Amino acid sequence: MINNKTSIFIFVVLFILIMYTCLIIAEDINISLETNASLCLNNSKIILSQLINDGFSYQRVNDSLKQLETDYNIQMILKEKKNKYDFSRVIAECEDINRIKDLAYSSKDELNALNKFYNESVSGLNTSQIDQIISEAKREMINERYEKIEDIVQRAYNEITNAQASQTTLNLFYSATTRGIKNFLNKNWKFLLAILIILIIAFIIYKKTIFVYILRKKMVKLELRKETIKKIMMKTQKDYFQLGIISEGEFAIKMNKLGELVRDIERQIPLLNEELAKINKVKQ
Repeated sequence: MINNKTSIFIFVVLFILIMYTCLIIAEDINISLETNASLCLNNSKIILSQLINDGFSYQRVNDSLKQLETDYNIQMILKEKKNKYDFSRVIAECEDINRIKDLAYSSKDELNALNKFYNESVSGLNTSQIDQIISEAKREMINERYEKIEDIVQRAYNEITNAQASQTTLNLFYSATTRGIKNFLNKNWKFLLAILIILIIAFIIYKKTIFVYILRKKMVKLELRKETIKKIMMKTQKDYFQLGIISEGEFAIKMNKLGELVRDIERQIPLLNEELAKINKVKQ
């Protein structure tokens, strides 16, 4: 039988072996994380260069990369000083940069597809609202807010679809109205032609009478306007001379302007009288 001392010795040896194995595994994990962190740091730099070369805005990725490099250097310093270090945060930041890259390219693809659909679908449509939504999507691309692009693009598709539906309804209404007018003209063209001929004959016969009526109507309107302006001039004079509620400068400006209006009317009335006299002379 194994005595107590032997059992304790075996337990201690096994415990030391287990702890040593755990330390080795932990060290291997840290080494593996460090290697992955170094690799992903270099890959993030490649991603930044790729985004710049492909014409993307890159400030967001550039800021993340600077933070990533800072955190990586901190972990390296901790390792050199034999302090506890952890590269898992660095790897998480790498994954975020890679996620931003994927979003950037997928957003660009979505916008390209939207622009193609737009060019093929909006002929004859009112695109003002659609253009505003697309401009919003482009602004979000420039500002690197790629997470918003999908919803905005979907709004643009919905707006294009609604505009197409409205245009279809309008086209149907126009088509139905056009058909109705054509049918009406086909059925009643003789009656309408007769009415038109009668109207033309009546105009020829009563043309001078119509012109006389129009000229007299203009003269009456001018006389009424002249009287109205004179009443305003009288009120302005009262406001200045009797009530004193307007300044001399305001009085002068108003009277000058009103006087010009009266003189213009007085120039027009004789001209209308001359035209009226010519028409009456021709009638005689």
